[in-house]
Amino acid sequence: MLPGERQLVLRRLLAERRPIRFLEVHDGLSALVAEDACATVDGSSVEFDGLWVGSFADSATRGLPDASILGVEARVARARDVLRVSRKPVLFDGDTGGAPSQFAHLVAELESQGFAGVVIEDKLEPKRNSLSKEAGHQLEDPRRFAAKIREAKRPGSGDFAVIARLESLIAGAGVEDALHRAQVYVDAGADGILIHSREEVPRDLFEFAQAFEEIAAGASIRPFLACVPTTYNQVSDAELFARGVSVIIHGNQLLRAAYSAMQETARLILEHDRSLEADAAYATVDEISEHVGLADILAADAILQEAERPSL
Repeated sequence: MLPGERQLVLRRLLAERRPIRFLEVHDGLSALVAEDACATVDGSSVEFDGLWVGSFADSATRGLPDASILGVEARVARARDVLRVSRKPVLFDGDTGGAPSQFAHLVAELESQGFAGVVIEDKLEPKRNSLSKEAGHQLEDPRRFAAKIREAKRPGSGDFAVIARLESLIAGAGVEDALHRAQVYVDAGADGILIHSREEVPRDLFEFAQAFEEIAAGASIRPFLACVPTTYNQVSDAELFARGVSVIIHGNQLLRAAYSAMQETARLILEHDRSLEADAAYATVDEISEHVGLADILAADAILQEAERPSL
C-alpha cells in the first residue's frame, strides 16, 4: 500500500460508527496471523480492523523490560516488517513522544512509512509499564504535553492520527484530572484520546467516557475515544462501544500466548527427551511456510526451471 492509504482506511473506519478493533503484533509473523484472523459471529464474518505495535511486546521480544530502554529508531525499523505484510491500519506506540521537536520528527517519520497513527502517553520519562502496580507513574504537565501535539498537528499535517493517552487513572489522579487533560489535549488538536486503566471493573473509565462526550461534541473536529481492555476484559467490545469507545486495542494477547506456548514446548521436550509429545501443541513447518509465502516462491522456481529446460 502507498504510505497514505492506511491513514485513509482508518478515517473511513471511524466514519462507520462501529467498534474498531486493533490487535497487538510484534513481528511479521504475528502480523500475518492478525491480518488473516477471522471468525463467524451470528452468521457474519468478523476480523480485526487494524494492528497495534506496542512498546511492551516490542521490548519483551528482545528480552528487555518495557522501561524506556529500547530506542524508538530500533522500534520503527522492526515495525516495518508489520507494514510489509499487512494492508490494515497500523498504530504505533510512541511512549511519551520525547520533546515536542522530537515528537514532530517521529510523526513525520511514521507518516512517511505508512503508519495510520501514533499514541503517546502523558507521563514523564523514563516511563514504566502502566500495568505495573509497583512502578511509580509521574504525570507530565498537561501544557507541555499539549505542546507536543500542537507541534505534530501543524496545518497541513494530513490524515495521520495523533492519539493522546491519558494516564490519570493509572497514576491515581482521578477522573477529574483525566477530563481536564483530555480537554487540553483536544484543544491542542489531538485526533483521539486513549483513556488507560488497570481496574478490573472499570467504573472510572465508564465515568470518564460518559463525561468525555461533552468534550468531543464541543471540538471543531470530533476526536474519537480509545481504550486498552487488558485488565477489564470481561467487558465486551460491544459494551465499550455502547459507552462511547470507538477504538479498542487488544494490546498484548498474541505475545502472551506465544510466551506460554514456548514455555510449555520447552518443558515437554526436556521431560520426554524428544519433541514428539509437543508436536500436537504447535503448527507444522509446512503450515508456517505456506502462511509466509513459500508456495509462491516454489511456484516461481518451477516456472523458471521449466523455462530453462533444454528443448528437444
